[in-house]
Amino acid sequence: MNNKVLLILIATFQTSCIRGLEDSCDANSEKDCQMSESTEPSENNDGMGQYFCSSKKETSFPETLEGFGYGFNAEGQMRNLETGEPFKFDVKEDDRAYNQKHYEALGEVITEYVYKLLEEEVKLKKHFVPVDAEENEDKSFFFMSDDALTCDKLMILIHGSGVVRAGQWARRLIINDDLSCGTMLPYIKRASEEGYGVLITNGNENYVRKNKKRITIRGSESPERHFVYVCEHFISKAAAQKIVVVAHSYGGVVIVEGLQQCKGLQEKVKAVAFTDSVHSLVHQKANKRFIKWMRKNSCNWVSSDRPLDTPIQSLYKGADCDLVSAGTIRHELTSHFAFDSVFKFFDEKIKIAPNTGSDVSEDSEQEADANSQNNMDSAEDPEKFSTNNMDASVDHPDETPSENKKDSGADDVDANSQTKEDNPQSQPDDSQMETDI
Repeated sequence: MNNKVLLILIATFQTSCIRGLEDSCDANSEKDCQMSESTEPSENNDGMGQYFCSSKKETSFPETLEGFGYGFNAEGQMRNLETGEPFKFDVKEDDRAYNQKHYEALGEVITEYVYKLLEEEVKLKKHFVPVDAEENEDKSFFFMSDDALTCDKLMILIHGSGVVRAGQWARRLIINDDLSCGTMLPYIKRASEEGYGVLITNGNENYVRKNKKRITIRGSESPERHFVYVCEHFISKAAAQKIVVVAHSYGGVVIVEGLQQCKGLQEKVKAVAFTDSVHSLVHQKANKRFIKWMRKNSCNWVSSDRPLDTPIQSLYKGADCDLVSAGTIRHELTSHFAFDSVFKFFDEKIKIAPNTGSDVSEDSEQEADANSQNNMDSAEDPEKFSTNNMDASVDHPDETPSENKKDSGADDVDANSQTKEDNPQSQPDDSQMETDI
């Protein structure tokens, strides 16, 4: 009898404790109350599920730039609407996780803001892919001007990897510096002035999330596949016989793949301007004819502390294109700093008689073979191998970020760059892989 009474007392005590904890959780607006397991009896559950308090409450953020309290001024700088101050990462003191999520949410709003600028300020049109998508099928998209497929000249702009999307070089630059250096707008405007049609890929829009699962988008499963799809269904139909390409960071890998996979593209492309590209003709298995074509028609503006356009010596023999300084050691700024030089390079290449990529002499082929073998030899040791954007003569120190730039996320870290302009310890963690390589 005593045992039964004891069991009843224990059960009553547990029930009152659980209810008290529920009340405590409900009364605390800063916390959620969750069950560790279902309270429904089952084979693996004795019906005594336990409540516990969790501080990981689902946080919601504004969906507009104004909602975050920011706007862009006449100079294209993002400023606090009330104080006029630049972006500050630390929204909540001593809550790095919240501040990081706040930054990421702001970044998503910035992406939509740039899309709007592409459509309203420079009059590009959004085109959805795949072109034969079914009614409920998930789609990606890219942007191009109305005359992109009819102009006699076409400029293609390709961003790097990570969270950047169409129209962006680097999210951190948009947030901490200005739209001029962080977006492709200056390139689009100048290209339009010089009679180019414009096409901008959107290679990082690869999947959608449904029920916590990633659903890949057909034709855009990767940045490379996205470009090939856009090329096959749009670029291949362009009237332009003079195509130029600006490819930043991982965009270099994308265009190298595209030039090798898209039939007829190589004959139309007259110049490729890489900006701190991380491509590798060795790893991307380029043949000797394409290696020769690259040496003749491309140039890579790499991060360096030397003056703009200063020739840079590669770390290994047989570099696949000319290397010149972009005039900055910051990887994400190379497209901005090389702006005028890139357009000058395009002008020079377009004036040269069209090349078909097929007039390769026997001597040139043998030279390409020899240099390709040199590249292979250099690549055998992965610790020693690097892409062609390395400056062998300069070792740049780390650059200490400013107060407002320390919080900008790891937008644009070039894994193969010799310089590391941002102190990793000062950068926020980013679950979205906010990189651009």
